[in-house]
Amino acid sequence: MKSLLKIAGVGALALLALMFVLQREASANDSPSCAASTGLVPQFCVNMPIGTSVRRETAVPLSTVLTERADVRVETGVPVSDVIRLATSVDSAIARVEMVFGRPFTTKPRILIFATRASFRRGTQELFNYSPETAANVAVSYGGVFDAETLTIAVNWQAAASADLPSLMAHELTHLATREIVGQGAVLPAWFEEGLAAEIQAGDAGIGASTRAAARSLIANAPRTLDTTTTLAEWHRAYAEIGPALYAVSAETVRAIEARIGKGAMFSLLAEVGRGARFEDAYQARAGESLGELVARFTTDLALNPTVAVGATADDSGSLSWTLSAFAPNSDVQVRITGEGYDLAYTVRTDAIGLYRGTFGSTTALGAYTLSATSASSHATATIDTTPASEQTRAVPQDRSGLRDVAPEPAPVALVAVDPAELRAYARSAAVAHGIDPDIFERQINAESAFDPNAFSSAGAVGIAQILPSWHPNVDPTDPYASMDYAARLMRGYLTYFGSYQRALVAYNAGPGRLMPGNPNYLPLATLLSDSFGGGETKRYVTKILGR
Repeated sequence: MKSLLKIAGVGALALLALMFVLQREASANDSPSCAASTGLVPQFCVNMPIGTSVRRETAVPLSTVLTERADVRVETGVPVSDVIRLATSVDSAIARVEMVFGRPFTTKPRILIFATRASFRRGTQELFNYSPETAANVAVSYGGVFDAETLTIAVNWQAAASADLPSLMAHELTHLATREIVGQGAVLPAWFEEGLAAEIQAGDAGIGASTRAAARSLIANAPRTLDTTTTLAEWHRAYAEIGPALYAVSAETVRAIEARIGKGAMFSLLAEVGRGARFEDAYQARAGESLGELVARFTTDLALNPTVAVGATADDSGSLSWTLSAFAPNSDVQVRITGEGYDLAYTVRTDAIGLYRGTFGSTTALGAYTLSATSASSHATATIDTTPASEQTRAVPQDRSGLRDVAPEPAPVALVAVDPAELRAYARSAAVAHGIDPDIFERQINAESAFDPNAFSSAGAVGIAQILPSWHPNVDPTDPYASMDYAARLMRGYLTYFGSYQRALVAYNAGPGRLMPGNPNYLPLATLLSDSFGGGETKRYVTKILGR
């Protein structure tokens, strides 16, 4: 049955409210079970059911969202503003995964979004044939599931709404892309499949320093971890005991495979598995070593001496994080922090993998301090520098509707020297990763700053993407790569929301509120593109980029 779904919203939120209620049958499986979980954070779990497919449907009202790249169905209780964010996240995640795999999805990924834990529990029970106990456990513990039998991703919006959606969706979509290559019933080591998804989820930034420290500590104290996580059942048991460090170890091992045989060979290995080969045999044929030899070499190559890792970014209170890793599990460690006029000593206890995390700086004077960590058998030191120059932060450029009311800010002191050709190439790759036209985005960054990372406007906008630091205190506008990556993501969102590059560029230049009826800054598009608005600045900006 189809009927027009009417969504009450304000302003331009109605642009994405064109949906159709679909209560349709979906393939599912007679066999239950969804064990937890995928993701660097326990947000999603992977289900690998077996058995005969049956036809099932759910009574939860799902509506089709008109996205570019996926078959997305959303429960009517999800707010329209969240639907906009979701659509953007799905499209950018699909573009990211397709770029990594070098191939498009065979069919549009099918993603079901349930508004609450209760409806998520009901939907997975009805569509995937989970037992009531399994469905209830999954709904309480996780943000969603990937069902390999139906090749469907189901999301618990109540649990996942606050997460980094593009990254989490990229993780789940990696499972789907992998299964499209190898087949639904093919056998892969669980650590490889989860590690590949975790690596793609982390993106260019890579696994975080704190998580890498946990991985080192895990390998130092349990070097045979990968040998005991080859099946999903083993993986889930290990994850319950170890936590996110298991993803980091797996991702680093996948990275070691890629370094050994190359990305192309790694994906051809998957294709061979899809044709019936064993994963272990396909790897040995390409690498000239067995999988066991790889794992042993990878473990040996790691620097497994106890260390203290210090985070690069202060939290809201001004503290920097620090992490002890590769100490003995469940052991006492004497920590001493010294600086000018400062000396503090206390004892901490490591966890089951020899890890301990702490913070320092919010209650002390700015400056450099030495942290020493000493146990019965180990010692490590590190410097903690709490001065502002050591802070490195990130953010997303957004609405600049009030640009003319913002006082100019001092130009950044540090200058960045980067080859413009390299910056142009990165702009194009960022555009492709987020599913926007690379030619248009390259011209846009050229219009913003002529690819000058040190650009500074009289209104206070800084850097290659012209970000206002006063609006975004957590951003480092002098980092050209982060600025372009997030500017591309923002343009993807504007394009999805406003429907055209012309409007998306107006939103970026003048602020999205200018295009939203009901917003106090709203003006008709014709006015925004006239000589009377801002002296014709926005008109010239759009014309320079689009040529019209």
